[in-house]
Amino acid sequence: VDGIPESKLGKLHATPIFTDALTPAFGETWTTSAVYGVGGISGGPLFARHSNGAFYPAAIYLGGAGQAVVRAIDSDVVDLFLRAEASGNGGENNTGGGITHTSVAGNISATDPGALRVVIEPASATAMGAGWQLVPESTWRQGSSLKSGLSTGKYNLVFKPVDGFQAPKMQVVEVTGGQFTTVTFTYEEDKLTSSLETWRQDNFGTILDSGVAADVADPDKDGVTNINEYTAGTDPNNSIDFLKFTTAIKTGTTFFSECAGKAGRIYILQRNTELAGDWTSVSSRGPLDADETVSLTDDSAPVDASFYRIKVSIP
Repeated sequence: VDGIPESKLGKLHATPIFTDALTPAFGETWTTSAVYGVGGISGGPLFARHSNGAFYPAAIYLGGAGQAVVRAIDSDVVDLFLRAEASGNGGENNTGGGITHTSVAGNISATDPGALRVVIEPASATAMGAGWQLVPESTWRQGSSLKSGLSTGKYNLVFKPVDGFQAPKMQVVEVTGGQFTTVTFTYEEDKLTSSLETWRQDNFGTILDSGVAADVADPDKDGVTNINEYTAGTDPNNSIDFLKFTTAIKTGTTFFSECAGKAGRIYILQRNTELAGDWTSVSSRGPLDADETVSLTDDSAPVDASFYRIKVSIP
């Protein structure tokens, strides 16, 4: 083709490494004087070298006027590649959506390295940070990313835990030399099984009893743990919102108190002559139909000093 020997057709030839800047041309195309090709090599890849020394495809050589135009490989190009790959190798002449396949053989030997792509569904799981890695790697890859240079064999595939989803269990995938293998796995959405999990999700974005969402944690530093904030219906992220007396008055043998009540809660006024020992319940209100001020009274308050507290519970 245009003077290229037949023995050289279809082969990838390296050009000298260059560091010249690429100049924007039009659309997603760029130009550079550091790359020059001849007729027949349009469509070849242009690689960028990572700091670790590895090379990655970054653009497609288009040629054009001056033989110096390249097209950046972006998400649109990758999507086109995947459609062409599926339709050409497993689509049975179909070019629409819904084509599935597990591997695509290249024009290379089975002794050559293979490649693996792991697709993660649904997209909302990927948006939350879902990812995958091969044991014993330490870096997580996003869904649809590619791991190349793999020897033929079986690999343990693990998935990154993310809030709101159940990650798939460890899987064993098999890679064949000279083949590009694609596997798809689905993260199942967590099903909230209790009102406490729903409360954690609403306030901390997770259903897990850990970190700032742990029952014993106190993220707003108001001295009240999360589990007690949940029971009281108060805001665990607001240091001034916690169960407390808003009014406490003793007149003779009558003790009158008030607090901010929350819907669905039961409030019990309790008395004790000392902080240790059993407390005596003297009055109660609830369950409340709506948020309101709760008034609780002890009509038989001791003449001597006594201690009072409000106990809140959920039916």
